[in-house]
Parts: sequence; structure tokens; C-alpha cells
Amino acid sequence: MKLSFKLAIINIRRYPLRIIGSIVCLLLFGFALFSAVTFTRSLKNTVAEVLKLRSSGNIVLVKTDIDELDAISDMPDVLEAHPYYREGFVSGEITIDGIGEFDVNLFYEQSQNAETLIPRTYFNEFRALGGGDILVAGRMPEGDNEMIICENFCEYCRILNYDDILNKRATISHDFFRDEKIIDHENVRIVGIFSEDFLDIAALENFKSQTDSFGSTSAFIVNPDSNYLGIIAYSTIDNVDSVCDSLSEKYGGVIKTVFTSEALDKLSGLHLFIGNLMYLAAGAIAFIYLTTRIISVLNYFKEKTPFITAADAFGCGKPHILGAFATENIVLLIPISIVSALLSCSFIKLIFKILSAYLGIEFDTVIDFGSILTALVLMFIVELLILLLSFLLFRNRSND
Repeated sequence: MKLSFKLAIINIRRYPLRIIGSIVCLLLFGFALFSAVTFTRSLKNTVAEVLKLRSSGNIVLVKTDIDELDAISDMPDVLEAHPYYREGFVSGEITIDGIGEFDVNLFYEQSQNAETLIPRTYFNEFRALGGGDILVAGRMPEGDNEMIICENFCEYCRILNYDDILNKRATISHDFFRDEKIIDHENVRIVGIFSEDFLDIAALENFKSQTDSFGSTSAFIVNPDSNYLGIIAYSTIDNVDSVCDSLSEKYGGVIKTVFTSEALDKLSGLHLFIGNLMYLAAGAIAFIYLTTRIISVLNYFKEKTPFITAADAFGCGKPHILGAFATENIVLLIPISIVSALLSCSFIKLIFKILSAYLGIEFDTVIDFGSILTALVLMFIVELLILLLSFLLFRNRSND
């Protein structure tokens, strides 16, 4: 073993260009293999973690009395339950005292009290996806006929100072054929302005798509006269089906809805696309690497004829020569594998940062260390196959 190691070191010193070529090939192969396996597995885990946060978008609507609210809230896998009131839409104008009249398409959610206006699940998902404070100005509604409105309303109305409309009374009117106005909400106080980013959560994706057009906005209004329709139960994406089955069994007809969001759809799609792209790159580099290594093995013993002859003259047997070849590969493989793994992890973190910026979702990189171990095993298997091929070539050469 000691002699084989000495012979391997002599080989490495005598053939530096070939060693450099092997290092470059092995480094590229390792980097591609680690990146492909680790990126795909890590992205899959990251997508799973992000999707678990999408509880605001996984709901089951139960048409039952509000007296059942506590019972539904206590059911397994139900994160939160709230009374459900019909969403509203106004195509008309908002008149703000002391400010003026503004044409608007207003989409809003409402509740009979401030405590159930915005479910806690909405806040949790927004913060988990990297959101900061929901409000950019003012406060949350606390009493009847108070509302918060989206910041894009101020943008298209050219209201540069949010304080100008805070705590102002507003009248929201439907406009029919411009001759007849029907008041939908009167004497409503604007107490806060919320971030447009809040609409990125799954449950509000419908609002976001509707309010993207100029002159459209959204709001949350405490309306004591809103119509009660049932109870909404929120669950994670993994448990929404079981929640639906349990509620159906107990209450009869229920409606299950799984909302999604554009950002999360992109993330799921990129998982497949980039993962396949990584595997394709790894496959191409692996093919080049294996071809290069096989050619190198075929030429190895031919190049080493003087060395082998000298080794034979000094009494080195076949096991020592084969051991030198194996040791040479192991000496190169171990440190290069570690470097490849570290480079691929850094590369993956960079790609995830780019994805996070592109999607507008801040998420932590979930590096799958099991995949790193898998890639290491694959690299050693490839090298083992090359060593076996080398042994066979050496034996045939010796027999000749």
C-alpha cells in the first residue's frame, strides 16, 4: 500500500499536464452532477415548503349556521375557520370628503366585524413569503364602516400624500348608465392603506388579476349589513382533501376551492424545466467526461510502458502497479469531489436568489444534503467502473 502510494505520487509529478486535464474533467463532471441532483432535489423541497404556506388558498366553504364556527375550528387539520360574506364589486365612483370624486372599479372583501375581516391565515402567508408590513399607512379597521384600500388607488388618483385621505369619510356609488347612481356604502371611513404586494398571496390572486387594469383597486370593508353565506375552513395544500371529506361527512354539501397564484405557478413550472435542463447539462458533461477518461485509460498503460518496465525491474508486482493507478485516482477524486460539492451549493444558492427576485417571493434555500451524498456515490461508482476497466486492460496487456 505504501509503495503504491509512492508510485502514484511519482506518476502525478511526472505527468502534470495529464493530471491537470483529469482534474478539469473531474471538476466539471462533479460540478454538473452535484448541481443537477442537488438543485432538482433542493428545488423540489423548496417548492414543497412554499406550497405548504399556501394555506390561504386552500379553503372549504361549509353552508351551515354560524353556531358551528367553533366546532369547525377545532376539527383536525383546520388551521382557522371564519364566517364567509359575499365579496363585493362596484363599478362607479368613490367620493372622498374634502378630496373629490374618483371613477373606480372596486373589488372588496367584507365582514360584519373587524375581527374576521382579514383571516390570520392571510397574514401568516404574506409574512412567510417575505412580505413586510401589510399596511403602508394608517391602521387596521377596528369598527363598523371602516375600510382599508390598496395603495394603487392613490397612485392612479395622484394622491401623493397618504395622510390626505386617512380618516376621511367616503361614499362608494354604483354608476348605472351615468344617469342613475346607487349608493353601495355611505359614510365609510378610510383608516388605512395596504401594500399592493398583499394581493400576491394565493387567496387574493383573483383580486390581483382584476385590479391590474387602470382604474381598478381593492379594499377590505367592515360592513355590518353584509350577507352571511357560510363558514370557510382554511387548510394546508396537503390536508385540504381530508378536511373537505370530514366536513362533507358531518355537514353535507361543501365547496372545496384551491386557489393558486402566478408566482407559485411559475415556481412549480420552473422546478420541472430547470431540473430537466440541469440533468441534460449533467448528462452531456458526463458523456464528455466518460469518453475522455476511457480514452485516457486506453492510453494510460501505453504511455506508462517505461514506468512499468522500470517498476518491474525494481521488483514491483502487478498489485503495486494497479494500486498506484487506483491511488492516483482516489487522490484526485476526494478533494475534487469536495470542491465540486461546495461550488454547486454556492451556485444553487445564487440561482435560488435569482428565482426569488424574479418571482417576487423571498424563500430560504432548502439544500438537500441527501442528494449531495447521492452525487458522491455516483461519482465513486463511475470511477470504480473506470478502475475495473483499467484492471482488465492491464491484465490483457500483461498476458500479451
